[in-house]
Amino acid sequence: MRPRSRSKVHFPEDVTDHSEILISREIDSSIDVNVGFLQTDHRYQIRFTVEDSLKGDVIAKENSSTIIQSVEAHARPDDNGHDIQLELLSHKEGIMAEPFTIHCMDDKEDKDKSVMVVVRARLLGKDQGRPMLKESIINMGLEPDDSSEEESDRDTHD
Repeated sequence: MRPRSRSKVHFPEDVTDHSEILISREIDSSIDVNVGFLQTDHRYQIRFTVEDSLKGDVIAKENSSTIIQSVEAHARPDDNGHDIQLELLSHKEGIMAEPFTIHCMDDKEDKDKSVMVVVRARLLGKDQGRPMLKESIINMGLEPDDSSEEESDRDTHD
């Protein structure tokens, strides 16, 4: 029998499934999307649904990010929010918080309405293990490291 651990990590009893992306509305009306752990230098496709007050078609704009490569947003058939698909390229290990905005496209009443969405993740370095991805996250592959390419170019030219 193993001795009982004295770990101080505790999970709330109502949280049983850690495989889903966690989405919450913040006090400032932004939407917080926690995608969990990802690995640096990898490209990911992430899909999730946000419940918002925007009606119909929207335009999704990333905020001049080098991490979020593309964002698509489509109205849900029940008109209760939007399905979001984004492509993310993780560069540097640590905590990531990348915002993007969805704006109303054609509803005249909501023309100036928008919702800020913040995607959060913990990015693990290459020697920190491989994370178990949450549902709706696809690892699209390893991206070449620019610094290692530059070093190999210098080695071949010396």
